[in-house]
Amino acid sequence: MIFRSSDQTQSEMKSFKVTLMPLNYNGLDLLKLAIPKLIEASEVSIHDVEIAVVDNNSHDESEAWLKTHYPEVRFLAYKENKILTTYNDAIEHCESPYVMILNNDVVVDKNFIDPLVKRMESETTCFGVSPTIQADLEHEVWEERLGGHFFHGHLAGVKLGKEAGGTLYCHGAATLVRRDRFLELGGFDPLFFYQEDNDLSYRAWRAGYSCLFEPTSQVHHLGSQTVLKDKDGLEKKRGHKERANNFFVLKNVQNVKWKMNFKFWTVMKVLKMILKGDSKRFVAFKETLKCMGALSKKYHQQVKLDDKILMQKIADLKLQKLADS
Repeated sequence: MIFRSSDQTQSEMKSFKVTLMPLNYNGLDLLKLAIPKLIEASEVSIHDVEIAVVDNNSHDESEAWLKTHYPEVRFLAYKENKILTTYNDAIEHCESPYVMILNNDVVVDKNFIDPLVKRMESETTCFGVSPTIQADLEHEVWEERLGGHFFHGHLAGVKLGKEAGGTLYCHGAATLVRRDRFLELGGFDPLFFYQEDNDLSYRAWRAGYSCLFEPTSQVHHLGSQTVLKDKDGLEKKRGHKERANNFFVLKNVQNVKWKMNFKFWTVMKVLKMILKGDSKRFVAFKETLKCMGALSKKYHQQVKLDDKILMQKIADLKLQKLADS
């Protein structure tokens, strides 16, 4: 197994098959759980693997701890917390054809890497592959592939089954992506700030690529740990989610009936928020109005494909089990 030490020079570095990239923000306690498991997984994989922590301007001892205990793990320090969009720069400067996007609160099974790579290599149109994700928070469990339907003004997930196949979204908590296709699609959209993974996956489908679910790869997501450190974290998350849902529809949805449904439910939600004094969610709609111009421009740049046809395409993509190596 090959690792790249943070002390190595550029000339000494080699190309790697897979780079595991946990995203970190003041998450030393989480890195202490995650990194040993990533090291173990790297050691048992048949592939050449490196680990590179993508750090969103942490102020704790994450970097010092890694240099002391795991000098073979690279620490990519960024000066601003851009959430998932930090990956846009990190993946651009990565040498591996395959990159594993990971939350720092994900604890992996030691055998999680090889099934993802094997599935990726077996499907020529593949953009990304997500594993089975167990979680401490029930709503974050991801153990089936997803389709979608439009409900109350947004695209909601529909469980399609536990077999390998097409899935609506590659999960931002744990997904192996093809570097070249990630960059071709422009990476995560910085306009979103939340649910960037949903938007990117939808764009991948529209571009003719596929997002896949591979059940034989397993990870555990502790769930919203960074959010929970903020006393108002869950309330802020609800506001970010509302905003992201609006952005997603205005940027991506093309079906006429779905767009009319969105407009109707938007009016209903705004009236409800005014009556209840729900300021955090109301702010989300004010921000949506401010970004209407940018969203309209991005909408017109999308590949044309009706959403219902796309949902059927996802549901129909069922794959054979991976053959034993």
